[in-house]
Amino acid sequence: MIKMKKIIFIGIMLLLASSILVSAAETNEICDYIMDDIKMKEGMFVPKFIPYSTDSFNIYSGNNSVGNIIIDEKKVKSLGCDSINDSTYNVYIKNVDTLKDIFTAEKQVDVLNEKLSNKDIVVTTDGFFKNMNLAVTIFGIRVVSWFS
Repeated sequence: MIKMKKIIFIGIMLLLASSILVSAAETNEICDYIMDDIKMKEGMFVPKFIPYSTDSFNIYSGNNSVGNIIIDEKKVKSLGCDSINDSTYNVYIKNVDTLKDIFTAEKQVDVLNEKLSNKDIVVTTDGFFKNMNLAVTIFGIRVVSWFS
């Protein structure tokens, strides 16, 4: 009976360890996709029509931090594969396929709108004005997708 409990315990530990490794692999895959495939780099200018000029974003997949982006004076100041303290916005992405679907789509705004609508991407923030800015952004994405 004691041997059976040990075997069950070891089995559970192996399952937990494998799920942690899969989670870590996906975390790296999302960060790699942001850094390499999207080719976002420090010093890139944020387009004028995007209403973020001095903001920071933590990016998550589930509860795992997968990256961050800091924008200062409409430029990407820094980006990395870790989380930052006191981010302005938190972006939750279902998985790397969510990003791939958007950036490989012919009509990227339509796919982004779909991912926001079905909660594959969720953005949160604190404060009235930041929530208003976020609402305007999401509304703008919806309007653009109607005409694309």
